[in-house]
Amino acid sequence: MNKLTIVAPALVAVALVGGVFLSTQVSAQETTTQNSSIVTRIAQKFGLNQTDVQAFFDEEHEARHAEMRVENEKRLTQLVTDGKITADQKQLILDKHAEIEQKRESTRNSRQGKTPEEMKTLMEAEHTALKSWAEENDIDLQYLIGFGKKIRGGHGKKDVMFFTEKR
Repeated sequence: MNKLTIVAPALVAVALVGGVFLSTQVSAQETTTQNSSIVTRIAQKFGLNQTDVQAFFDEEHEARHAEMRVENEKRLTQLVTDGKITADQKQLILDKHAEIEQKRESTRNSRQGKTPEEMKTLMEAEHTALKSWAEENDIDLQYLIGFGKKIRGGHGKKDVMFFTEKR
């Protein structure tokens, strides 16, 4: 039996657990470093090509994001059906999500190495801009899923507010 066939289910489990763990990290640099470390350790442990393992992690990451986008669109469609937002507001929210995702990708490297204080200032500025955008478009912040949750960082990190006010 092929070694990759035996190891693949274990890699999926590790990727999912690693993805959940890594998604709670505040610093992009920490996430990149940890992801790289996990990829390296898996490749070494199972005698796999590190590039193949990284490609697998990247594919899983993108698949999770695609699933989240589909679920978000379903949720927004239901909000339109329920009369809580308009179809135009739904499209505005989808466009804003795409814009934020693109911005995060394009600024990922520039965020590396920033101090926690610098990251807090940056996040507060993003929060203020998003809040203004929502007010301008008469959209309640609660409908911007993922942008209003207070989460705990891993390993004793302090609470971090992502973009919007606590509900």
